[in-house]
Amino acid sequence: MPLRRVADHLERHARPILLAALVLAAVWLWVAPLGSSLWLDEMGTFWTIRNGFSTVVQRTLRFPQSPLYCILSWVAVRLGEPIEIVLRFPSVLAMALASLLLYRLGTHLFEKETALHSVILFVSFPPVAFAAADARPYAFALVATIGALWMLVRWLENGRLRHACAYVALAAATVHFHFLFATTLVGHALYAAGQLRGPGPVRTKHLLAAASAIAVLLLPLTPFILGLLETWGSRTVMARPSLGMLVGVFAPTFAVGSLFIGWLLAAWLFPGVMFRQSSIPRRVFLLILASLGVPTISLYVISRIGPFVFLPRYLLCTVPGLVLLAGWAVRAIEPVRARHFVAAAQLLTMLALQGTTTQHTQENWRSAAEVVRRITSGTSTPVLLSGTFAESANLEWLSDPKHLDYLLAPFSVYPPGGTPLVLPIRRDEKSEAFVDKLIATSIGRNERIVLIERSCFVLCSSWESWLGSRLSPRGFGSKNLGVFGTIAVSLFERKQPARP
Repeated sequence: MPLRRVADHLERHARPILLAALVLAAVWLWVAPLGSSLWLDEMGTFWTIRNGFSTVVQRTLRFPQSPLYCILSWVAVRLGEPIEIVLRFPSVLAMALASLLLYRLGTHLFEKETALHSVILFVSFPPVAFAAADARPYAFALVATIGALWMLVRWLENGRLRHACAYVALAAATVHFHFLFATTLVGHALYAAGQLRGPGPVRTKHLLAAASAIAVLLLPLTPFILGLLETWGSRTVMARPSLGMLVGVFAPTFAVGSLFIGWLLAAWLFPGVMFRQSSIPRRVFLLILASLGVPTISLYVISRIGPFVFLPRYLLCTVPGLVLLAGWAVRAIEPVRARHFVAAAQLLTMLALQGTTTQHTQENWRSAAEVVRRITSGTSTPVLLSGTFAESANLEWLSDPKHLDYLLAPFSVYPPGGTPLVLPIRRDEKSEAFVDKLIATSIGRNERIVLIERSCFVLCSSWESWLGSRLSPRGFGSKNLGVFGTIAVSLFERKQPARP
């Protein structure tokens, strides 16, 4: 049987084969998408750094992002072109470092094989793979998260000052890269409190000193966080996560499903496949509970009583605890050949679930802008942008040049020509009245109007049919110029004189 021969070969050369598969998976999932079109949030990163170092911090206050990450991105773009690759490649390097740190942490808590199984899932985990090729701070936040966790474990074991200092620096960096990752610090406090019961070298006064040092390092973020909280309602969507979504964090379908498929195949190929009974040491269990459970519950509660932050990119801070637990589960499979086969099958299943596309997202702004430029080149044709950031729901901000500038961030990367205008992200009576005025003042003698519309499902409203109904009495007809993933381009062109 071919599968059995594959399994036999895998058993003889398990480690090098799994490592090679791990590298190939990282190349496919992380590196292959680097040259594809930037998506909306990445173009927000570019807008923040485009005018040079002197304006980076100022722009992070206006359009909240991690100042530390944006400074690193500014350094990266000094390397040249293409902008997509130079903006994203630092995230690839950061995620590679995160994988190495995870392996070191897993080896320290368990042993090498469990650590390897954890890293296999980590590398192919869809939110991780997305963050690795994304020009956003999540890969860097994961490096800091895993590094802080590892240094905390080492410090609580040996009490060395260098490990304490490394922990403080990495814990503060975690929040500097993304303030919602601060939920991991609550888990650190829980884990450290549990360790104080033993005879270890670290006492309460040492923990208080570390907490104070972290607080001092976070003081520069005060203006950033206060500004974000002040305008939070305009920047987020209000929703409520379901209980099923909460359960899905602890048992993600793609992770559990791939493990189950691998186990079924192994049980079919090898007799006597079983899970060996093995207990997790108390301190390791507490660490996993703190790093997985505490941030998950914290973000769930925030989303139940306030703005919706229960999103995969924010829940990345829980992934280290999840994959360590999954690595322990794979390590418990016996016999050895079945365990290795399950790990390989799990990796292949995760790759298959994520498809064969090399596009980072379905937002192909680059191609859409190219089509529009052919029409608008050298003209003042109005180019309407629909489906930009959530802040475009605020009609006052659409009339404020300070905010309008970053709402047009996609056009700063891929200029479409013409005269750019922003439409509200959601359509209601007030926003329709706003767009009516916008059309009346922008049409003038223009014979053409272009609409670039990003589909974001329930978060956005489509303006295409509504615009058609408003422009038709003025003698405009419409046609579709193409659909580029989730970006649609429509042309409204005057075919006959306006009706009286």
